[in-house]
Amino acid sequence: MEVKSLKDIAKHGTATNRGVPRTGAQAAFELALLEHEKAKLQRELAVWDANGRQAQERLKVAKERSAALRSYLESAEAARTGSGKRKPKARARRPAPAWQSVPLEY
Repeated sequence: MEVKSLKDIAKHGTATNRGVPRTGAQAAFELALLEHEKAKLQRELAVWDANGRQAQERLKVAKERSAALRSYLESAEAARTGSGKRKPKARARRPAPAWQSVPLEY
């Protein structure tokens, strides 16, 4: 194991406690800790799997929507270029506003 920080260095207590348990109570306690860790990891994996499935579904919906929008844009572009022979209508401009004089008093 590579030492990255002081937390990774085994102290005397942890070094001796990582060995073979001396009594049955220590073995049972360690077994209970390992079972608890195993259950926690299984729950975590279940959450990851559920999140992965949800992400896959959202990705599928996004791809379908993207494909639909692309086909719509392509058909709109084809319709626009197909009828592009006539000139677009000129927009009617609004007349310039008639300016009014505003008296200034000093």
